[in-house]
Amino acid sequence: IKIKLICDFATRVNRIATRDKIPFEEAKEKTEHRESVIVEKYARYYSIKDFNDEKFDCIVDATRIPIPEVVAKISNFLAASVKSSPKDKSIE
Repeated sequence: IKIKLICDFATRVNRIATRDKIPFEEAKEKTEHRESVIVEKYARYYSIKDFNDEKFDCIVDATRIPIPEVVAKISNFLAASVKSSPKDKSIE
């Protein structure tokens, strides 16, 4: 199961600035750097070059909801997925 969390850029930067107690501009630079490193790492190690929505089973927009609600949405999705998927037929 592939889950994608999305959040608009300004909200992400604000959250990081608040969490790390740093100025917005510093948080923005760190966020841009971190994201470019992540894109490079995924391309190098996993041959993933794009993160198109259609590649994910569940997408949660965390822009306007608190973390507990994000967790609840993912938990509900996983619970529904387990109920609807066929039994595991792996051999022990």
